[in-house]
Amino acid sequence: MITRLFDSPDDWECFLHYLGCLLEDDSNWCTEQGVDSIHPPKKVLCKISPLADELFDSRISIASAFIQRLQEDSNNKLLRGPFLANLEIERRKHMHGKGDDEKFLGALTDYYVRFGHLACFPSDVGMFLEVLAPDKKTELLEKLKNITPSTSIISTKALGQSITLLKLQVLSGNMFHLPVSELERCVVQMAEIYCENLPLSKDLDPQESMHGEELLSLICNLLVELFWRTQKCGYIIEAILVLEWGLTIRRYVWQYKILLLHVYSYLGALSSAFEWYKLLDVKNILVETVSHHMLPQMLASPLW
Repeated sequence: MITRLFDSPDDWECFLHYLGCLLEDDSNWCTEQGVDSIHPPKKVLCKISPLADELFDSRISIASAFIQRLQEDSNNKLLRGPFLANLEIERRKHMHGKGDDEKFLGALTDYYVRFGHLACFPSDVGMFLEVLAPDKKTELLEKLKNITPSTSIISTKALGQSITLLKLQVLSGNMFHLPVSELERCVVQMAEIYCENLPLSKDLDPQESMHGEELLSLICNLLVELFWRTQKCGYIIEAILVLEWGLTIRRYVWQYKILLLHVYSYLGALSSAFEWYKLLDVKNILVETVSHHMLPQMLASPLW
């Protein structure tokens, strides 16, 4: 297994098995009987290690030293696996009652510096955020905010980190505890970031994903949250306008169309929802990817 990790240090599943064997805690992605394959667990399911404290410390030190060797290899600098492994080791320490919040926050910050511009970052660290207490999540977000480039810097990496920070605020639950005025400010800020970074996508093919297109989806989600909180219809109308405006800039973004399908269906405007469904123009290869977004509306309406 160690040889396999030296050959393929980005093999995350192999690392989990290695760590599970080392700590004797039966780690695996899926250990429960009858787990729904459509909605698999989002975190590693494992028992608390049965090892005595002294033996646990020894084994975790072995794992840390091994991961350190992988990280120091210059060929692995761009691979997420060895650095994600560091977070998993810190998580296991917390589960065993030996966690150090400062080390954990430091490891998360280091991972953000290296990979925070990638779209996969929030899903990478989601299960590790669950370990942190609410005040530590807030502290982490402040740390990341301080090292995130200014939104005035126009680059794909700076844009990626700005989007990641916004997603982490949602993922941590902090965003939805903000007052209405602060949520409105976030919506305006995201719209400004989107507009300022439009030049980054000017040379892309019209069917390619543009840089920052997730921002309009985030804006839509916040506007819907504001609608639920205040019951003011203006917010949900604004959500529709934002998405339809986004489609005038990039007509092939199917995520916007699916959100419009949801919003129009929620409002009972089924004819408009049906028009956006027809405009999805889903190719065969995307049917399985997007069908679960459409099925509830299809079952609820006679127009499908």
